[in-house]
Amino acid sequence: MPNSDSPEAKKRKAINLVREHGVISALEFYLNKVHSSLHALYDDFAEGGLIQNISKNKDGCSFEIRDNKIQLEASGWRSGELADAKYGDFVLSVNDENVFETGVTQHYDEWGTGDIHISDYDFRVKKLKLTKEWVACIVEFGNECKNIVNNYEDRKKKEEEKRKAEEIEKNIDLGDFE
Repeated sequence: MPNSDSPEAKKRKAINLVREHGVISALEFYLNKVHSSLHALYDDFAEGGLIQNISKNKDGCSFEIRDNKIQLEASGWRSGELADAKYGDFVLSVNDENVFETGVTQHYDEWGTGDIHISDYDFRVKKLKLTKEWVACIVEFGNECKNIVNNYEDRKKKEEEKRKAEEIEKNIDLGDFE
């Protein structure tokens, strides 16, 4: 076991901090719930809101939050040893500096889809330069993404309930039995 002053211990502490502060889960939520949507959710990032100038690209997105320019990307996908998985590279940059570089994995289910997982294994993490500022920005971004997804799902549920009620009103008539 590495002593607390060793480079390995420093790396493990940095990885634990991003995990404990919810950075990895926030980024995974974005990749799996927002980025994978067909632009439907991008309109919900309000002008004048916390997240500004969000723009989606094939591999990730860029946005601004509290005077910080953030870019995240999961790219370089390649097949792996397992037939039901692919592997890639993840890069998070803040104000044009790469601050988090690691691997990503996507395992496929029986429908050919699957969630993307950002690796927090020591051997996959290549770079991790922490600041409280960018960690807080990513956590806030994740919270905003969760709010947008929840609002979108609530809206869709209400629209479906309304559609069903209108369909019943249109197609069901009790006639003389009312």
